[in-house]
Amino acid sequence: MKNPDRFVAIRLVVRHGYPMPWIIASIAVLLCGWIAWREASALWAVAGIALGLVLFVVLRVAVEVVDLVAETLLPR
Repeated sequence: MKNPDRFVAIRLVVRHGYPMPWIIASIAVLLCGWIAWREASALWAVAGIALGLVLFVVLRVAVEVVDLVAETLLPR
């Protein structure tokens, strides 16, 4: 008996995962930019750029790993 609801999160990441790092990193940069503007501190702007880069790389690797696992181990 097959369960069609198995691996829903993995299938979501496989289908829509590649724009996610861009979107989440952009939100982090914009949020830190807004805080930098409110606090009048360039440190927040620099931290936002660094945070955005780190988030993008980590999330991109996570999406690639999930895609690789789904491709090799999950039934089609």
